[in-house]
Amino acid sequence: MPPPRISPAAQQDIDEIYLYGVLTYGPKQADSYTNSLRGAVLLIAEHPFMGRERDEVRPPIRLWHHEAHHLFYDLIDGTVVVQRVLHHSADWTELF
Repeated sequence: MPPPRISPAAQQDIDEIYLYGVLTYGPKQADSYTNSLRGAVLLIAEHPFMGRERDEVRPPIRLWHHEAHHLFYDLIDGTVVVQRVLHHSADWTELF
């Protein structure tokens, strides 16, 4: 499997999650959580069909739940492309 890619929007999401984590829980916890998000991305890259396809949005996108966040990704030419990383309480249906 090729290495996963992270879209600019998803990278911004991760950066914001990290900053929130630093301000709320401290840098050690923020590092730990963002590292766990990156681990989830690698897991998805190894098993790209484990995420549930959400066909209520167009085009359909896959979703994987990781702790307090959802990772939204596509499989493009055999490569996992993470499009967004959003808190589980976010209304994501309007974003796609």
